[in-house]
Amino acid sequence: MKKKSAIIAENSLIIAMMTKLELEKSGINVVGTVNNYDDFIKIYNKYQPSLIFIDIHLEGMYKGINTIQKISHSGNSDIIFLLTYYNNQVQQKLKDIQGYQYLKKPFDDVEIQSLLSQYFPIEKGFKKEVKASISQQS
Repeated sequence: MKKKSAIIAENSLIIAMMTKLELEKSGINVVGTVNNYDDFIKIYNKYQPSLIFIDIHLEGMYKGINTIQKISHSGNSDIIFLLTYYNNQVQQKLKDIQGYQYLKKPFDDVEIQSLLSQYFPIEKGFKKEVKASISQQS
């Protein structure tokens, strides 16, 4: 089974904190929350997390896409891009990156939990919580 760890690289503090809270509720160790390339690289190299949540427009020398291209050869992390829209232009930029997922901002806890279930087995209590959230939205 994969180790449950993640790094969040996001420009918006609110989105970063919301994502961190949801990951921690799911038992995932968040090894760092950063908002720029330099801090991302330091934490990524130190912990090699199993999941990367990264803003496509990360601040710093390299944007989110370029950051992932720089590290793609060095680890086995799964990549989730955080974006405000997904269109042909974004799809073109991401075409050379293998096996990524994405979440469109703003996203909610059900969307994060659904995405996480693709990477980690769902625990008993978690399934009930997601069903309850979906029922409340109906």
